[in-house]
Amino acid sequence: MKGYKGFNKDMTCRGFQYEQGKTYETGLVELCHSGFHFCERLRDCFDFYDADDSIFCEIEAEGNIVGDGKKNACSKITIGREISPIEINRTKYGNGYGNGYGNGHGYGKNIQKILIFKEVS
Repeated sequence: MKGYKGFNKDMTCRGFQYEQGKTYETGLVELCHSGFHFCERLRDCFDFYDADDSIFCEIEAEGNIVGDGKKNACSKITIGREISPIEINRTKYGNGYGNGYGNGHGYGKNIQKILIFKEVS
């Protein structure tokens, strides 16, 4: 399962040190208590980590996976690429405006058309 994980600036989470490209495994998985925690949507990570003061990475979760619809825990996790600040802002604020889930409901396209119109005038 693909997902996203938040980290402190030093790539730690709850005292555990992570590295990009590495895979980690554990035995027991219990949401909020053990296992490697992650979210299926990047936007949900912002409920647990400050978007402006954290690092976020794509992850691949495997093994035993449990979740509550907002966060998940797994027994095996591979840390992928870091999410760029631009991607974080698009997710937080949408493409221009919107609901913060990255789609902006097309508002970004309307803004672009207005800007192009103003440049031509």
